[in-house]
Amino acid sequence: MRERCLNSNHADWSLYGGRGVIVCDEWQTFEGFLSDMGNRPAGRTLDRIDPDGNYELGNCRWATTHEQRINQRPRRHP
Repeated sequence: MRERCLNSNHADWSLYGGRGVIVCDEWQTFEGFLSDMGNRPAGRTLDRIDPDGNYELGNCRWATTHEQRINQRPRRHP
């Protein structure tokens, strides 16, 4: 999450930080993130409810791979 949003050298930066997606101030530390989101449940990963929104408590959830797949932004084809 942080690397994709903050590190312009990350392979996926253009899809996250390069589009203006940010990580909220509270999640700049692992302790802040853990306080809001809790431990990752087995079989789930971090997902943004609004794929164009930021990484913040009101826009994130622990989701299954299937939930994430149906929540993706539409892909542009050349």
